[in-house]
Amino acid sequence: MYINLRTEMLKKNTNIKKIIKNLKNISYGELCKKVQKKYDFKLQEAIKIKELLGTDMPLEELFKWEELEGKAKRRKKSKKKINKIENYIRGKL
Repeated sequence: MYINLRTEMLKKNTNIKKIIKNLKNISYGELCKKVQKKYDFKLQEAIKIKELLGTDMPLEELFKWEELEGKAKRRKKSKKKINKIENYIRGKL
C-alpha cells in the first residue's frame, strides 16, 4: 500500500477520480491498478501526481510501497492504518 500517497490524498481531500482528470493517456481503471501496484507508475505520472498534491515529499517517499502479509491480515491492517491516518489528519485540520 502506498501509505504516504494515501495520506497526502487525504490531506488534500482528493481521490483517484479527481487525479485522473489531470492525467492524460491513462484510464480510471489503469490508475486504480497502479495504486494497487498491479502496474507500475511511469515517472511522468508520479511527478504529475506529486505536483497535483502540492507536497514537498520526495517521490521516493510518496511512492514507497509497504507490503502487508496475507489477505486477511492485509485487509485488517490496511483498514486499521487508513483509519489511523484519517483520524490523525482530521485532528490536524
